[in-house]
Amino acid sequence: MILRDRNLPDLEEGSKRIGHIVNSRKPPVEPSDARQKRKQLENEIKEKFPFVDEGSTQEEQTLYNSKVASLSKNTLSKRLYQWKPLTMDDKTSYYYLFGRTAAEYAALRRVFHEILVRDRLFSPKSVFDFGSGVGTVSWLSHEFWGKSLKEYFTVDISSEMNNLARLILQNNNENKEPYLKTLYQRQFLPATPRAYDLVVSAYSLMDIDSLKSRLDIVRNLWSKTKDYLIIVEKGSNAGYQIVEEARAYIIQMSQQSPELCHVFAPCPHEEPCPRLRDESGTPCNFSVKYFPITIEEKHQEPQTELFSYLIVKKGKRDVNSENWPRIVRQVLHRHKHVICRLCVPSGNLEEIILTAAKHGKDVYKCGKKCSWGDNLPVSVENHREKEEVVPDDQSPTDR
Repeated sequence: MILRDRNLPDLEEGSKRIGHIVNSRKPPVEPSDARQKRKQLENEIKEKFPFVDEGSTQEEQTLYNSKVASLSKNTLSKRLYQWKPLTMDDKTSYYYLFGRTAAEYAALRRVFHEILVRDRLFSPKSVFDFGSGVGTVSWLSHEFWGKSLKEYFTVDISSEMNNLARLILQNNNENKEPYLKTLYQRQFLPATPRAYDLVVSAYSLMDIDSLKSRLDIVRNLWSKTKDYLIIVEKGSNAGYQIVEEARAYIIQMSQQSPELCHVFAPCPHEEPCPRLRDESGTPCNFSVKYFPITIEEKHQEPQTELFSYLIVKKGKRDVNSENWPRIVRQVLHRHKHVICRLCVPSGNLEEIILTAAKHGKDVYKCGKKCSWGDNLPVSVENHREKEEVVPDDQSPTDR
C-alpha cells in the first residue's frame, strides 16, 4: 500500500490539519464586500469617537482620518475570513490522501450512482476532471463506465498531486504502466475547445480566488461538457454557496443560448433554490457514510461526509420521464406515519405525511425505506396531507 512507508503519527496529525482546513474553508471575500464593510466600520468608529473640529487644523483633521482608516483596517483584518489557496506539496498530498480521500470517494460514488441508475444508456467515452487531486474521479469513472471509457483527462495545478495520482495507478511502482493507460495529466486548463462526455469538478472551486474566476472556470467547464457536468463541494454553507452560484450561472447561460440544459440532480426543477428563500441559513446538502483509511488493523467507526452537489445535463428535460421530488432531510419515522421533507418540481420546499391507511401500504413502505437524498416516487399533489414549507428549526439529529 502506498501509505505503508509513511510515518503513521505524522500522517494522522497532518490529515487532521487538512481535515480542519477543508471543513472550515470559505470562499475569499470579494473586494467590493471588503470595501463596503470597511466603510461601515469607519462610520461606526467616527460615531463612537467623533472629531471635534472647533479650532482644529487641517493637519489634525488629516491625522484623525488616518487613525480612523488604520483602526478600521486592522479591525477588519481580524473580522474578515483570511482566505489563502491550499498549497499541495509532497507531504500535504499524502496527508490529503490519508485524511480526505475516503470521504470524497464516498460522496462522488453517491453522485455517480445517480447517473448510473437513472440514465442506463449513458456510456461515456471520455471524462474530464478539474482539480483532480489524487485521482478519485478517474478511479470511480473507471469503476462505473470502464468498459466504454477511452480517455481520462485530469487537471491539477499541483505537480506533487499529479505525481501521487499516477503512482497510485502504478500500484506504488514507478516502473509499472498505470492501469489507466489512456490517462492524460495537465496542470492547467487546456485552451482547446475539445468536449468530453463527463466533466467533473469535485472539491476544487473553493480554491479559486474570486467569484469572477470561479464563474470563468464554470463557463470553461460547461463549454467542455458534451453530456453531464458534475460539481461537488463540502456540504457547508460555504460549499453550498459555491454550488448554487454555479447552478444559477449555468441556467442563466442556457437561457441566453440556443443550447438547452436541465438540472439532472439533486433539484427536480430549474427554479431558484428554495433554500435561498426560506432564510433559514440551512444549506442544501446530503450525507453519506464512509470508513476512514487506516494503515493499522484496527476497528473503525463509520463517519459521515456532508456534501453539496449539482449534476447538469445538456438538452431539455424529458417531459415523459418521471420527475420525482427529492428528500432533502432525514425521513422522520413516527408512530404509524413518516414525515418526508421534500424539494418538489414546482421549486418549493414541502413536507408530506405518509400513512398506510390514507396512502396505501406500498407508498407507506416506500416512504419508510427512503433516505435523505433519495427521490421519493410519489406525486406530491396526489399524496399531500398538508402544504407547508419544510420547518428548519429541527434539531441537528433530525436534520
